[in-house]
Amino acid sequence: MQVLWDLNGHGPDRSMRPDFAGELLPDPTDLHKRSLQYSSWKYSLRLTLSWVITLVYCTFVFMCVCTWLNLFRGRMGIAASICQAIMIQIFTQIYNVMAESLTLFENHKFQDSFYTSYLKKMFIFQLVNQYSAFFYMVVKQQFVPGGCPDDDCVGLVQTALPVTLAILAALQVVQVFVATLLVKFSIWWEQRNMRLAGLGEAVYSYVEEQGKYGDFRIREQIEFMTQLSLTLGYILIFGCVAPRIVPLCLLVFMVQLRAGGVLMTTVVNRTVPRITVGIGPWNEVFNFLMILGVLFSAYLLVQFAPLFKGTMLLTKMTGFFLYCMIIAFIWVLVDLTCPQHDQGAELLDSRRKVVEHVVMQIHEDANFESGGGTTARGDTHRGDSSNTHLVLEGEWEKVPKLFSEDNVPQSSRGEDSEDDGSATDEA
Repeated sequence: MQVLWDLNGHGPDRSMRPDFAGELLPDPTDLHKRSLQYSSWKYSLRLTLSWVITLVYCTFVFMCVCTWLNLFRGRMGIAASICQAIMIQIFTQIYNVMAESLTLFENHKFQDSFYTSYLKKMFIFQLVNQYSAFFYMVVKQQFVPGGCPDDDCVGLVQTALPVTLAILAALQVVQVFVATLLVKFSIWWEQRNMRLAGLGEAVYSYVEEQGKYGDFRIREQIEFMTQLSLTLGYILIFGCVAPRIVPLCLLVFMVQLRAGGVLMTTVVNRTVPRITVGIGPWNEVFNFLMILGVLFSAYLLVQFAPLFKGTMLLTKMTGFFLYCMIIAFIWVLVDLTCPQHDQGAELLDSRRKVVEHVVMQIHEDANFESGGGTTARGDTHRGDSSNTHLVLEGEWEKVPKLFSEDNVPQSSRGEDSEDDGSATDEA
């Protein structure tokens, strides 16, 4: 499972993207051939512009979230939380289109770099889009006029988190219903137009009906995985503040998984069989969420715990770093007890490659033997009906012709004789 799902990220897809734009130049790895190349400084400039636009949009989203929270002075009810969740979905749908266009603009040559860039953009945006409101409540809300309700910023987050998660789960269900209705409406509308045109009732085959469905390619895969990783992030970051969101996050996880399954089986095109990227690249996302969760927990400890109440800034900073060091030490102990990379899995993978090599070697030897040639193990087999050994020894004059005079068609011999005669006359 570790190998098939590419948990270690050792299987990058180095296939060239068909939309890569470049010019034919000598290949850096093989100067005897030419390949599509693109200027490195132009590529870096494209990356810079793409990330600048992404960061500007993230800043805009953060400002909108802060403005929305200031309007209610942190006292958000059910209506305000619903509007906030809807804002999150609106910003998400806008950036889904932007992320694809920006990543295509970067002009990646290989599929793995395209996938990684797309993934990072989506994650950074969603990190700001979904978590910034709760970070604002804990970090900034206590210093604004009016502060937190009852001077309890942690309680404010504990109240807002379950409502937001429940609304996001409900919106996932709504998204499935909307996508299904759009497909059914598209088919109904085409049938209606055909009836009005007098063409009769339309009968769709499986392939024709698939043409009305949506797509599920790299963009949809990254969006789906991003939603799952962000749901896990709620536990890793805010689980220490509101432990009761853990079962709620499990519920959201179940809804998202089943919503994705319904979408892929009812309203999107049947995917083309191909080797896709595993979940190995997402390990960096999960590690980042874990580190962010530790830093946020340390901040909550030194800022709101009774142990550090009224203490100096130096004491709080010391407690912050000690907490992080203790967590890092625990991680090391866990990794020593349960290693991240299983040697047994790596051994099985190596044995599998050896078996594949041996099977290919056996088939290659069998092909050589049937042709009367030399096997890869050095055994020479010369059959009576094969002339491979003549070619290998350079005895070209002994190799019989493909067509002898006995089996050449009469028409061909006539044409040859006419050509010989004409050539003789001309001579």
